[in-house]
Amino acid sequence: MADKNVEKLKQLFHENAMFVHMGGSWDTQRELEIIESGGIWYKKADVHERFVNFIENTAVVLNRIDLLAEVGGREVTIANL
Repeated sequence: MADKNVEKLKQLFHENAMFVHMGGSWDTQRELEIIESGGIWYKKADVHERFVNFIENTAVVLNRIDLLAEVGGREVTIANL
């Protein structure tokens, strides 16, 4: 994600995945568009924990991370201590 390599990310992201952010949530296609355009530039993510919750036939994957990103030209840090 830090390299904004959308072609490689397409291989990693399921087409029906949803991406949840502080400012909203959207599908895989929109997430890839945002990454490619630089709207959100994920510079570094330190993953601390991973959770998978199953609800019938659906898996919900959550991560607890510290994130360094650039959003709208401003550098932001989100820490989940």
